[in-house]
Amino acid sequence: MNFDENMLRSVIEEVLKEMGSASTAPAAKAAPAASTLSAGEMTLADTGEAAKGVAPDEVVIGLAPAFGVYQHETIIHQPHSKVLREIIAGIEEEGMKWRIIRVFRTSDVSFVAHDAAEYSGSGIGIGIQSKGTTVIHQKDLPPLSNLELFSQAPLIEMDTFRQIGKNAAKYAKGEAPTPVTVRNDQMARPTYQAIAALLQIDGDSLTPSAINRAIRGCGIRAKALEMDTGHLRVIFPGVGGIPAEFEQIKKIILDILPCHLEVEFYFRYLTWEECHRAEYTWAAVEEAEHTWESFQLAVPPEE
Repeated sequence: MNFDENMLRSVIEEVLKEMGSASTAPAAKAAPAASTLSAGEMTLADTGEAAKGVAPDEVVIGLAPAFGVYQHETIIHQPHSKVLREIIAGIEEEGMKWRIIRVFRTSDVSFVAHDAAEYSGSGIGIGIQSKGTTVIHQKDLPPLSNLELFSQAPLIEMDTFRQIGKNAAKYAKGEAPTPVTVRNDQMARPTYQAIAALLQIDGDSLTPSAINRAIRGCGIRAKALEMDTGHLRVIFPGVGGIPAEFEQIKKIILDILPCHLEVEFYFRYLTWEECHRAEYTWAAVEEAEHTWESFQLAVPPEE
């Protein structure tokens, strides 16, 4: 799929229909229809299925499936149209040409970038996810390798996207540029992980399974159970008592869950019934050198 720089405003009303009608979608394909892309004067226009390029002076930009279609800005609210403008500007500043394709088969940014590189006449491609995670790739590298990886989307600023375009163009020219410098902040992940999880939940997918996928995506060992309409119980399987760093965990979970839901947190402690089933005796408890506090947390493994 090729895009004209003066046309970047809309894409895909029929993506789902197109994907559903094909048993095996091509690795990269043009948008089947046009729709609004977000802010800005640029538009996306369908020009058909993407062909593999032969021009050695081009860099292909690969968009993940939701980019500019279901989501229209990065995780720090940068409009997708402006992000593309900066990448394109960086490529053009190096005297190279650009082409944009959309990759439907995956949203993994490494594979999106690798597909873009394989479709590029120069063998160099850029892959970008909706949240802003970006990769510069080369076609003869393994998909999970890359030339440059920009994994901390909350730290990628507009001038960084321009530098990404410039470096990709330099690789296409056979140069060995200095890797783009990106700020490093170890708190970026915990600060934005709830926002990233929210991108997975929309009005039509607000189900316990969708919520649990989002919670797991934050690296939290917890599970949401639907007790009744509008009421969720959050449990911590395999954990006795209150989990370590519970206040941070609670904040992240409450950031993920819609405010209309009533949420209760449920903590496991050893029950008298479990003591009876395990045939505990005071001698056994003392032999294990339990305190009252540690004994309460000695919950049996979940079946």
